Amino acid sequence: MRVVEEEVAELGDGMVLLQVEHLSIDAFIRTTFDEAAFHGTAELGNAVIALGTARVLDSRFEGLHQGDAVFGPVCAQEKVVLPGVMLQKIDDSQLPARCHLGVLGLTTGMTAYAG
Repeated sequence: MRVVEEEVAELGDGMVLLQVEHLSIDAFIRTTFDEAAFHGTAELGNAVIALGTARVLDSRFEGLHQGDAVFGPVCAQEKVVLPGVMLQKIDDSQLPARCHLGVLGLTTGMTAYAG
């Protein structure tokens, strides 16, 4: 592993700048190293892809605004730019956003509940 500092590129239409808050360390990460994975493959030397929660810093995507909490395939890095269509806005007014990685999560709580 290595630490890389880069400038954040200007946002294009439909893109969102995020501050990553929490990462889920689960089986999803292993699937990103599978060349046959439907969601794409992690490239050697790039940041590790992980499901996580983040806070919107800037948005060029309709429906997501600065300060919104989101869930999606963020990376193991402080800030990330992603297409807004890859993100799910979450309500963190009653439960902390990190609950969307555990009991409300896609790869743990919901998988255990639904099978």
